[in-house]
Amino acid sequence: MNDALMELDKIMEEGAKKRFQAYSEEDARTKTHFSFGKYINARWSIQEGSRLTAWFQKCKIYNFDDMIDCVITAYHRKLNDKPIQFEELANYYYKKQMAVTEKLKKEKELRDSKKRKKK
Repeated sequence: MNDALMELDKIMEEGAKKRFQAYSEEDARTKTHFSFGKYINARWSIQEGSRLTAWFQKCKIYNFDDMIDCVITAYHRKLNDKPIQFEELANYYYKKQMAVTEKLKKEKELRDSKKRKKK
């Protein structure tokens, strides 16, 4: 992750860096996910699998969009001289993934229950 943040610092133009830095953290994630996030995905082959992807998976972050959002958030914090607090970020995305998994599980159980009642 640190390598990725240092690389972004090297390649991002100063004007773009200042605009990105001026966003709130939430806006940085939501407004740049489909532009800057696409670049991050392509640059580090997030979906194809890379060292960065493997690192995220070791941290129990498996969703590609969450990986991208995490890089965006970490870089935004770095530019704004805020602590990155990666463990906190990883925990947030892990809990988010578990909530989605639980929701899907409950929806499946409900569908299965309705099918059984029809028989």
